[in-house]
Amino acid sequence: MNTENANKTTRKLSLYMVNKPKKEAPIFLYGLFLFILSLCLLATWMILSQERPLVIYHTVKKGDTLRSLASLYYQNPQEWSKIFLANRKQLRKRRELRPGEILVVPLYNSQEKNKKKI
Repeated sequence: MNTENANKTTRKLSLYMVNKPKKEAPIFLYGLFLFILSLCLLATWMILSQERPLVIYHTVKKGDTLRSLASLYYQNPQEWSKIFLANRKQLRKRRELRPGEILVVPLYNSQEKNKKKI
């Protein structure tokens, strides 16, 4: 009888192992997941809502300089560095602008009114 009882218990154990109830994740993990997801969405919204500069593409003509372009677009020749920084890869070690070159001129919201006049 002991062997029969042992066989029955091993069968029950093996059935238990096959049909083992799945462990559910604790409820706080779902809350944590939703919290992290909401933080990611908030961060994405904050990044997308930041003020980004508008740009104008200017084709360089003979005689153009960064100072003259700054004077044209910003009404202040001292702000030539903004144009230089926006085009630093293109203008690396050169002091002269080449006719036909296309430069990016960043404009910010306060300059949108000036852009319409140009």
